[in-house]
Amino acid sequence: MMKICLLTFLGSVLLSFSTAAQIYQKPEEPEQVSGNGSSSICCYFDEPSKTAIVERCSGKDSHSGSVIIPGEVWRDGEKFVVRKINHDAFKNCSNLTSVTIPDSVTWLGLDVFCGCSALTAINVAEGNPAYSSEDGVLFFKLSQKERTLREFPKGKAGKYNIPDNVVNIAGYAFEECRRLNEVVIPYGVTNIRNCTFKNCDSLTCVQISNSVKIIEEKAFQGCSSLKEITIPQSVKVIRSKAFAECGALKSITSWNTTPPEISQSTFSSVSKTIPVYVPAESVETYKKADGWSEFCNIVATSAK
Repeated sequence: MMKICLLTFLGSVLLSFSTAAQIYQKPEEPEQVSGNGSSSICCYFDEPSKTAIVERCSGKDSHSGSVIIPGEVWRDGEKFVVRKINHDAFKNCSNLTSVTIPDSVTWLGLDVFCGCSALTAINVAEGNPAYSSEDGVLFFKLSQKERTLREFPKGKAGKYNIPDNVVNIAGYAFEECRRLNEVVIPYGVTNIRNCTFKNCDSLTCVQISNSVKIIEEKAFQGCSSLKEITIPQSVKVIRSKAFAECGALKSITSWNTTPPEISQSTFSSVSKTIPVYVPAESVETYKKADGWSEFCNIVATSAK
């Protein structure tokens, strides 16, 4: 009898999961909709919460020019609030030039604007509780005073001074920003994350503040126009391939008396004959340190 009851219970559980899966099953294709005065977008709809989720439209370059995402859309006479922009929603829209995000959106997925090479501005409506924009750059609000730089538009050109109230820079935030020439990282940022500036191949100068402690994997990989690097005293660790494929480097300066921890691939494809300037009292220490010992021209900073 107990066995029969157990089987009946398990059957009921499996049936309930099956029924739930049917109710919340994601449709194969998103629906194309638009709001008043806004652009046409593709969405999935969550009926219970009356939430619309912006999704990638089928086909490459499905969006071009300026796109204004509506804060609400209508479907079968019912209003849905646009609260999320899903992963890859605008991926590879190479003719997209600007996007305006409404104040209702409080969640963005990964790689939302990946491959949007002409994008010069990501704007956020005032009053958004989670995100903000300044000069077309997207930020995530940590508090009233502090922000994370979430995304720099890939088509934006010239020099960029990251605002002083930015304490975090998201990984991949500047990846493949091929028109960025110079960047200044403010005091307060402690970590340059994975692939943050990867393949910024027009970047010639980066100013790293004396608050940065770790430069993560591939942070500057492929920055093939970078001429010199100054590593502040605060940096303790530089991960693998952080400056790989930076073949234009002419010099490296490190102000830390203790050699930062690096790997054999941290500076792969960088000439090992370029001068590496270090504090005079640390020249011999650098010459013996793992990774640094591969460089054959380690000299005191006073020789610059």
